[in-house]
This record gives sequence, C-alpha cells and structure tokens, in this order.
Amino acid sequence: MKNPRLNLLKNVLPKNIDLKEIEEITFILAVEYNDEIYEALNLAILKSDLENFSKNRTFDTQKDALELYLFKKRDESYFICALFSPYELFDNEYVIDILDYTSDIDKDSFENMEVIFKK
Repeated sequence: MKNPRLNLLKNVLPKNIDLKEIEEITFILAVEYNDEIYEALNLAILKSDLENFSKNRTFDTQKDALELYLFKKRDESYFICALFSPYELFDNEYVIDILDYTSDIDKDSFENMEVIFKK
C-alpha cells in the first residue's frame, strides 16, 4: 500500500524534480502556516536548526498547515520541500518552496517524523 503523503507529493511536485534521483523522502513536521512562521522556517533552514524551530511551534489542526519533507538525493545532497496544506478541503495543496539543506537531520528529534519513500 502506498503512503498517502507520497501520493500527494507526487501530484504536486514540480516537474523538474526527478524521483529517479531520490533515495529517500521523509515527512519532517507540520506547523501552522502564516508569513511569520514561514520566515522563521527559512531562517531555521539557513542555520540548519530545524530541531529548535519545531520545538517552538504549536499547531492548530483547524488552520492551514505547512508540511516539510526532506529529500535525500542519490548524490547524498538534500533539499526540503515546503508544502502548503489547506484546512479547507476545496483548496488544493501546492509546493510553496524547494529549499537547499546542508545535511541529514536527527530523526529522533522530531516526534511525528516518517520515512514515506526509500529505495
């Protein structure tokens, strides 16, 4: 059975991302989405400090969400896909940004982390 998160990602990823080049995709976390939180996320990614970013966030499941996915490429490089996940069912998910990331992350540091694809 395929993971529903993976199915969703496949439908919304930009065409220039070739899944044949991807070794692993990990759902990292979901946080409430707003401009302030998105700015804090970008700063955390620049500083490779997602762990602290995640610890300082609360999430109201009845609001729009920002979901983060870590992609590990075959060449051992990484990037993060930031996905907008609307609360309203009639809105569609879409990729907000693709952000370079310098390394893997400590998988024990995130409560709901889940590997959704692995070759």
